[in-house]
Amino acid sequence: MKEIKVLQYKKNSKFEIEFTNLEEIKEGDKCVLFLKDGALSPIFYLDPLKIPENIKLFIPALTDIKIIDRVILHLTDDGYDENPLYTFDADSDLEKNILPKWNIPEDKAVLFLSESDCDKYKSLSKKSSIYFYDKKVLYRYLGNGSRREIFSVTEFKNLLIIIPQLHAEDKSCHYHIENINKICKELKEKYGVERIELFVSHCFVENYFDALSQNKENLLKLELSFKIQEDNFYKWNIDAEYSNQDIFLDRENDNYDESDQNLHSWLSYRLKEFDRKQVFISLYISEELLSPKQAKEQFITQLILRQPSNIYYSEYTGGIFSKGEIKVNNHYLKSILEQYSGKYCIFKIEEIGNFSNIFIDKITTTNSTGILEVQESDRLKVVDCVEFFKDL
Repeated sequence: MKEIKVLQYKKNSKFEIEFTNLEEIKEGDKCVLFLKDGALSPIFYLDPLKIPENIKLFIPALTDIKIIDRVILHLTDDGYDENPLYTFDADSDLEKNILPKWNIPEDKAVLFLSESDCDKYKSLSKKSSIYFYDKKVLYRYLGNGSRREIFSVTEFKNLLIIIPQLHAEDKSCHYHIENINKICKELKEKYGVERIELFVSHCFVENYFDALSQNKENLLKLELSFKIQEDNFYKWNIDAEYSNQDIFLDRENDNYDESDQNLHSWLSYRLKEFDRKQVFISLYISEELLSPKQAKEQFITQLILRQPSNIYYSEYTGGIFSKGEIKVNNHYLKSILEQYSGKYCIFKIEEIGNFSNIFIDKITTTNSTGILEVQESDRLKVVDCVEFFKDL
């Protein structure tokens, strides 16, 4: 199998897009073009005369193909029809529209919010029970377009919902995260469903706990940067340019006992305001001191380019924080940090508010929008959309 190549580009001083690795693209290659922040301009700068023949071009973030019909013509003009453009779960009539290959367990029940979604995705769940949820009524799909209303759920307690996108923009759209959360609430309270997982092709919500939390303006946030010393002592460094100051870290005036330089004691003191709160925690571990932006960019780059890992990332979502043991649920952060003696850590913790109003138990999605990087936790799994392009 040929290696998948990522088209790299930059914006010059004239705001023009320059592709920096076109000379590496050969005839018959598989290529991926990631659109940063959803900007379409790189597509317009792809010169078909500079693209070798018979390449396969995959643009995962291109969800609305109708707005760039002229671009499709541009890419396939002048004898370059043999260079197919592949989209990922787009609103498209193109034959080269790739659908996610979700791994749906046979014993799971699958629910769709529209007949069009069912027609599109039902092949992913051939051996599963299929349901519709339409105007607050639950139906069992019987095949051939027929369905039957049901009034209680006895054959399953776990439900999977497959949707093309999740966003926080137009509330009239049933893919708005608040509308999806309301549907999950109704399914649990009215039909007795115990656990609901979403499978989403394109996720435009960076943190669904934050998007659904109440009283968000009063939530605590804190970001720390420190070195994990081999003797389990700490050196800490707060960079004013990127540290969140919702809780101000003033070493001179915070009454912390400087003689106690144990990492566990220091973190416990710094994080005391988060005790018994629902939190989201993320960790970046690196060989050198980086800003959060640098760490995120390097981590994403090594994932996309399949480079050896030199940055460790992990997150813990939705648990109760205990300052005494510095843990979220059963994850002891002290034990995790001690594995990385001599390295630098960017530690971020956020209160996520009222957890009781969130009825989505887990989201599985892709990195197609560029908002989320590949990761997996108890409540969020992000897979690389390029994996769905590999088998073509």
